[in-house]
Amino acid sequence: MSNFSVNNCMETKPAAKHRARSDARVASAGAEKDFTLPADVLPAVLRHLSHDALFCALQLCKMWHAAGSAAGPAALWEEHYHQRGWQQHHQQQHDGSGQLEAAHTGQQQLQPTDWRERYRQQYSLACYQCFQPTQRHTLAVGSLRLRLCRDCSSAAASPQDHHRLLSEAASKTFYCLKQTDLDPLPRCVEPNPIDPAFSPMRLYRRLDVRRVAITRWGSWEAVQAEYWRRRKR
Repeated sequence: MSNFSVNNCMETKPAAKHRARSDARVASAGAEKDFTLPADVLPAVLRHLSHDALFCALQLCKMWHAAGSAAGPAALWEEHYHQRGWQQHHQQQHDGSGQLEAAHTGQQQLQPTDWRERYRQQYSLACYQCFQPTQRHTLAVGSLRLRLCRDCSSAAASPQDHHRLLSEAASKTFYCLKQTDLDPLPRCVEPNPIDPAFSPMRLYRRLDVRRVAITRWGSWEAVQAEYWRRRKR
């Protein structure tokens, strides 16, 4: 009869512990590699993010921040610039400037476009909600003053998923918060869209509201679970 048996295949306890530690180290190293995106893939991911998601992503780590820096890929900021529809406005704003440039001798070579800086400048002139240029601001009585066009101000009473500003009522309802949770947050103040004679409307940035909700309930999943629990009551 052969000497092969189950017992012969079993490792001693010290050997099993050593193998388990080695497997854990290998798994840990593999997990770290899985979360490290190649340098050429990261800009492609960043180009598909919204404005708020993009700037949150750039704060994750040094590698992600470098990908969105001025020295990073120019196509990233150029694509986001065009996604906001700012190129057409820029052309209208600088109509006729080409003739002025043509009058120069041409001895000075044109510098490449700094799309990150152009994005920053255009964003500072745009409506916080729809990104279209506007001269209108929220009321000065609020602790936060933003550019907000009249259409977006009126639409804030009925918030949509893509809205970056939330009314006080929407913040409490959808993020399961109390007034004491909202009081420390910066807020805009706008005339009531239903009737200007009513109390002014308070608007909060969705990012701030979401952060407070996660802090209060522990996780985004817990916030959603609480919301649906209240809906079923």
